[in-house]
Formats: sequence, structure tokens, C-alpha cells
Amino acid sequence: MRSLREKVRTSAWPGRVALTFAALSLILTGAAGLQEGQLHYANYWGGSVFAPLAIVLGFWVLVIVVVKWRSFNVAPPKNWPARTLGDNSEQRRDRRSRTSISHGTPEFPSA
Repeated sequence: MRSLREKVRTSAWPGRVALTFAALSLILTGAAGLQEGQLHYANYWGGSVFAPLAIVLGFWVLVIVVVKWRSFNVAPPKNWPARTLGDNSEQRRDRRSRTSISHGTPEFPSA
């Protein structure tokens, strides 16, 4: 039986809840800034935040959470980095071993 810590670590719910909370806080703080009649509001560190951008980013995160809701906790396929990042070093290695052409400096026929 798995421990509670292991269940929480492997569950997708904490990530979903955290992203939903972050998105809602962005939307609500941006809306509060706009409600006061200001386009910018000060964040925790005193920096200026463009309220409409915060609202758009918050909605974007919410859309991602809703669209990816079921696949949040799905593990990627075993060859995921090689397939998505274009790392075809194995294919190049196979191709080099089958060809007799050297990939070094070109050899010119002597006259």
C-alpha cells in the first residue's frame, strides 16, 4: 500500500489546484486593478503589473488546465525526448555505419 505522501506526489490534483488558484489570483488581481481605474497594479515586490495582461495570462492558464485536465498526470512515452526534440543521433549513427562516405574533409582526385 502506498503512503499518503506517495499518493499526493503522484496525483495530478495538487498541480491542477495550484494552477487553478494561480490563474484565478491573476484574473482577480488584474480585475481589481481595472476596477480601481488603473491599468497597472503593484505586485508583492512593488513591481508594476499590466492588469489586462495579467487577466489574459490567467485565462490562458485556466484554458490549459481545462484542456489538459485528463492528461496532467500521464507519463510521456519512453522515447519522448528523442521524438519531440529531434534528437535522431541513433538514426544518424545507423546511416553513417551503412555508408562508406567519410564525413571529414572532402577528398579531391589527384590530377
